[in-house]
Amino acid sequence: MANTSYFLEIEEKYRKKLSSKSEYKGCEVLKEKVPLSNWGNCGFFECDVVIKKEGKIIEVQCLSCSEYKTKNGKAGSGKLLKIKADALMLSGVKCKKKALIFLGKTMYEKIKKEQQGGRFPKDIELKLITCNKDELREIEKIREDCSSEMIK
Repeated sequence: MANTSYFLEIEEKYRKKLSSKSEYKGCEVLKEKVPLSNWGNCGFFECDVVIKKEGKIIEVQCLSCSEYKTKNGKAGSGKLLKIKADALMLSGVKCKKKALIFLGKTMYEKIKKEQQGGRFPKDIELKLITCNKDELREIEKIREDCSSEMIK
């Protein structure tokens, strides 16, 4: 089984980077389950980034390391459905700012196109972040390992 723990390290680095930004001064930046308040407080959803100020959730984010295109150039429909499921769950969270953060450029571009075409919520901000070359190599290695496992 492919070791995807490196993705958790990337998430942690990203949260630390956010913590150091002036716009989040005095905020907690965590990974935690948040209540689905917009749906009646009957469930929870784990967000990769939860930003709280004075105990109140002000922003939630989900990170995606996936590319939309597979190694063979085909559309990764399962990965796309995962992003759409995350968006659905984000809609249940009560806070002003919601975002999907992408490491995969092709997935970011696909979702951006969907959003511009009215097929993805406009209240969810989409961001593409970059990694250094060593991180990108490690991410690519993990993607290849996962992809080869699916073929077996």
